[in-house]
Amino acid sequence: VKSAADPAFRIRNHHLKQTIMGWCFKPMDPLVLARHCKDIGLTGMEGIDKKYYPDVKALGLGISLVSSHGYAKGPCNPAFRDEVITSLTDSINLAADVGCKKVITFTGMKFDGMDRDKAIKDCLDTWKQVLQLAEPSSSLDSRPPPSAGCLSD
Repeated sequence: VKSAADPAFRIRNHHLKQTIMGWCFKPMDPLVLARHCKDIGLTGMEGIDKKYYPDVKALGLGISLVSSHGYAKGPCNPAFRDEVITSLTDSINLAADVGCKKVITFTGMKFDGMDRDKAIKDCLDTWKQVLQLAEPSSSLDSRPPPSAGCLSD
């Protein structure tokens, strides 16, 4: 309840390294949200348009996750492979530019005629290709993405 919130709340000991997912607060302006984040002691933002990154960083906040391709168009579908590689390449480069170690990717949606084993291989092959871009500078956390849940039966 908003009336119960303490307007003077601040993270005090900085043991909590919390960031915020900006799109959860739409239609709030991302820069207004960023100022609130800074005021209460959060460390960063994600899920905002990259055009806001310079202003968010100027406030002293980090960019905790860079977006890439959308959920529906993933590397499990060969029709989207080139688009995914381009998007991930751009996002890896952007992440390096803004000092972020995480780029989000998705497997994509199950499609008619999809062979599950081939789709898994296509995902892994795509990710292996783009991870090479991040590894020379160690700019990204190169753990494999979490489960490929949309590929399951």
